Amino acid sequence: AKNVSADRELRLKKAFGFSERETEIAVMLYDGFNNRQIASALGLSDGTARNYISAIYLKLGCDNRGDAIATMKEALNR
Repeated sequence: AKNVSADRELRLKKAFGFSERETEIAVMLYDGFNNRQIASALGLSDGTARNYISAIYLKLGCDNRGDAIATMKEALNR
């Protein structure tokens, strides 16, 4: 299963130009983690996690979690 998640990360990274950290966070968003869980899992402050998530939304052209997930899902199903 590790290969599947690595493949997914690579595809999201390529599709949206995410940094390594953004890719990590984007995948967690996609998997349903909330901001606090993401911050805690990665040892970030809530504010820092939020900043990354805003940057991810910007690159996805979305302004909320639901749209962001739908956009990523679409890219992964291509």
